[in-house]
Parts: sequence; structure tokens; C-alpha cells
Amino acid sequence: MGVSLREYARMRGLDKESVRLAYHDGRLPNSVTKKENGRYDIDPELADKEWKENTNPAKQNNTKNKVAQPPSMAQARAVREMYAARLTQLEYEERSGLLCKVEDVKLASFKSARLTRDAMLNIPARVVNEITALIGGLEAAKSHEILLILQREIHSALEQEAGTNGPS
Repeated sequence: MGVSLREYARMRGLDKESVRLAYHDGRLPNSVTKKENGRYDIDPELADKEWKENTNPAKQNNTKNKVAQPPSMAQARAVREMYAARLTQLEYEERSGLLCKVEDVKLASFKSARLTRDAMLNIPARVVNEITALIGGLEAAKSHEILLILQREIHSALEQEAGTNGPS
């Protein structure tokens, strides 16, 4: 009775994909049988023998069993120098005007949008008397209705703009 692909991989200290690739590459021709349900049945003793005969040790990537080595002093210095160079470049680009702070851009954008909004909201009060004069002889109630219509439409346009371009 054989073992599953996962169990055989665990026995060898590998992941199951390595064993599956070895089977598909033809390195385990006699030790692996594929069942109707798509699962694998592996004879561990025969598979070990085939693995040893058909696998080139130089091509093995045994990173699963290796412990990560800390970087050498030279590598650590190189990384530190790279980051120092990047920081120096950013500082230069900021001072030369190629870069600016995100907070400054957000604040300027907010101020500009607020000025635009205020100017738009003041349009109805500024132009209602001109419209009334152009039409001629409107009573105060009609003039007020025109003011309300203009305010409503401008509010609607501003709300629509805030909904499409607002912060996400």
C-alpha cells in the first residue's frame, strides 16, 4: 500500500509540488500510480530509489530546508548606501522644486476647491437682480423663485462634483 503525494513529500522534506513535478517530468515512472479520482498513490521505497537515480542533485533547490543567512557586512553597507543615495536624491529633487510634500498639495487643493465652491454659491445672489431686470417688471416672489432655482441647481452640480472627485 502506497502513500499520498502530500505524505511522500512530507517524508522527503519537500513540498507536494516538487513531487508532482518529478512525476510529470518522468523521474518517478514506476513508483507513482494515478488513481481515477486524480489522486496519487506512491510506493515510498521505490520512489526513493527512482528519485536518487533520476534526479540531478546540482539542479535541486532545497531552499525549504535551508536557514536564511544574514547578509554580509558588505551587503549591509551596500543596502545602507543605496538608501542613503535615494534619500539624498529625494532631498535634492524637493529642494530643486521637482517634488513637493503631499500635505502641501492637499492643502492647496482644498483651498482652491473651497474658493471655487464659495464663488459658485454666490452666483445666484449676484445675478438674480440682473435677470429680473432683463425680464422686466417681475414681482418679488418671482425674483425669489429664480434665486431658489439657481441655488438648487448650483448645489446639485457641486454635490455631483464632490461625489465623483471626492476623497475615496
